[in-house]
Amino acid sequence: MKRFEYYQPNFKDLKDNYGDCVIRALTKVMNKSWVEIFDELVPIARDHQCMPNGKPSYEDFLRRNGFTYVGVSNKRGTKRPTVSTFALKHKEGRYVARVAHHLVAVVDGRYFDTWDSGDKSLYGYWVAPNQNNNKAISNFIYSQQLKQISNYGNYHNATRT
Repeated sequence: MKRFEYYQPNFKDLKDNYGDCVIRALTKVMNKSWVEIFDELVPIARDHQCMPNGKPSYEDFLRRNGFTYVGVSNKRGTKRPTVSTFALKHKEGRYVARVAHHLVAVVDGRYFDTWDSGDKSLYGYWVAPNQNNNKAISNFIYSQQLKQISNYGNYHNATRT
């Protein structure tokens, strides 16, 4: 199954030149029009005194709309997952994937963009609220807590000797 699907909700950007990946990704994940998302971002951007596609603006917007951020880190000597592998492993749910200087919509195992960004390295992703993948977030947080406990035990044992 092909994971990438061309997606351009801005009907006035026929040549994909506007650099509106933030608005484009949000329209797909939130099932709203380009103008609706733009109009919701502008007041937030004004508060932050940045452009609607600026990181302070879209992060504030996502938080206000109940999204949860999950950072992706990689251990030394390993590669980060790509948008394509993330989509493959997340066959259900709505996500806004963050890669270098770009956002991509991932919905039900497919990613939507104006170009195939599947080979881009994933730095993190925002999880849409009210979906069944909240269990996945809980499992991720639990695994992080276990790592912290394990690291504390290693530290504690090392300082005792």
